[in-house]
Amino acid sequence: MKAFLLSLLLLVTLGASAQQTLNRQLKHELDSLYYVDQLYRSAMFGEKKQHLVDSLAAAQRFPAAEAPQRLIGLMLQTDSADMRRVRAIIQRYGYPGKKLVGTPTNEAAFYVIQHSNSIAQYLPLIYYHGKAIAKVQPDA
Repeated sequence: MKAFLLSLLLLVTLGASAQQTLNRQLKHELDSLYYVDQLYRSAMFGEKKQHLVDSLAAAQRFPAAEAPQRLIGLMLQTDSADMRRVRAIIQRYGYPGKKLVGTPTNEAAFYVIQHSNSIAQYLPLIYYHGKAIAKVQPDA
């Protein structure tokens, strides 16, 4: 019985170590990229947009009346910086799919890419690695 339990424990331990663990640091970074990616869009188009606009205007120190132009500028700056980072992540790790960063973080790179002019370049990669767009475009 002891030998059986020891063998079972060994198998479970080996199986667990054989599984790929999530890259927690990359997961955190992509979660942050996604949050900021959606922040300006939520301020411009979301249900609680006035609250976000006021908060962002105060944090960025610009008058609320200038918010639409300023938010678009901030959004475009963020999109560009985020795309550079996602490009570097893909070059280093490949597409950050479920096995690398888990769910829903595996969709973060897609959201960044879709806001860039590089979407056509990356769409086959996104589709191939985890089909991250299936949630956004179920018929894709």
